[in-house]
Amino acid sequence: MTSINLVLRPSTRIGRYQGSLSLRLIHNRSVKTVTLSDCRLYPEEWNKKTQKVIYPENNPCRTAYLELLENKIHDEVEILNSYLVTLEKQGRYNLDDLLALYHQHKDEGKLSGYTEALARQLERRGQMRTANAYRTVTRGIVQFNKGDDIPLGEINACLIKDFENYLKDRGRLPNTISYYMCNLRAIFNKAVMDKRVVKPQDCPFTSIYKGVTKTMKRALSLDEIKMLHDLDFDKLLKHKKRRQSGI
Repeated sequence: MTSINLVLRPSTRIGRYQGSLSLRLIHNRSVKTVTLSDCRLYPEEWNKKTQKVIYPENNPCRTAYLELLENKIHDEVEILNSYLVTLEKQGRYNLDDLLALYHQHKDEGKLSGYTEALARQLERRGQMRTANAYRTVTRGIVQFNKGDDIPLGEINACLIKDFENYLKDRGRLPNTISYYMCNLRAIFNKAVMDKRVVKPQDCPFTSIYKGVTKTMKRALSLDEIKMLHDLDFDKLLKHKKRRQSGI
């Protein structure tokens, strides 16, 4: 079992200075500490017991800063918890495994890191389904890549086509493949707009399937419903009992 605690490290300078907030991870008697970037607080702004931010009175500017900081703290803890769930499902792990996944999402020059940044923005706007979709398809292509994250600049037509074939080989239906490809294309286009990657001359998603096929109807037709309605179930049950009794 891994525990995650927030610790405020006071400034070593004399006077009233902000301290830095850190995540302390404990697993099998091993301890690791991760300093959260741009998370600085005065001692009176942190409750050690409840691990909550304390807001000042009559200081709107500071309150606004602390609200943003509290959202960031929540995001970082949630990310760690999500990776913990993944590792615990896999079996044995150590803190180095957990931190490797955590630091991976921080690198916004790679697909996982950039997707995580996008997903957090979407969640703050209430777009939970899109955020989850982005994370799902990114995990899928990273898994296809043997667990290695993918630099945004290395996303090309060959990689995407190989991923499409990988999904087909695993029996994914056309609509599922389209779901993956459309979301990956959206992530890639946002990366181009954010200048995280240079816009390629040829779109990596040109030759892959992005349509929607008509799914087989699972509902009964009107004639089938009428046939069921007209069945004499009492007669069928009596006939079944006679057969079972050998009459």
